Amino acid sequence: MPPPPRGASRGSITFSDIDPGDWEKLGQIFAIHGSRLSKFTLSDGTEITTDECVQVATGEDFSNTSAPNEMWFAEIMDIKTDRKHSTRRKDVYVRIRWFYTPYNLDNYHKTVGKA
Repeated sequence: MPPPPRGASRGSITFSDIDPGDWEKLGQIFAIHGSRLSKFTLSDGTEITTDECVQVATGEDFSNTSAPNEMWFAEIMDIKTDRKHSTRRKDVYVRIRWFYTPYNLDNYHKTVGKA
């Protein structure tokens, strides 16, 4: 990628500038420009940190393949925001790794809550 022109000004990039459906672009911005947070509070008040695991509420795994009562889990890989000190849920992006078998839970210290 060539360097920017000499007269170019450096602008700030925010997640809100990107189409919410453009997952590839959001992921790129998240990985490069996001401000890392050490923890995040779920809607039920549970605090999570990276390397922890949450059980995803039934029907909220977005796979469209879940069987009734199937359990899905998510490993919290990274927590970032485009607003340096914001902890409001709508400003925070959480990178996760999905898995669906409780067998994998042996790899984690604890399951901290339900998302």
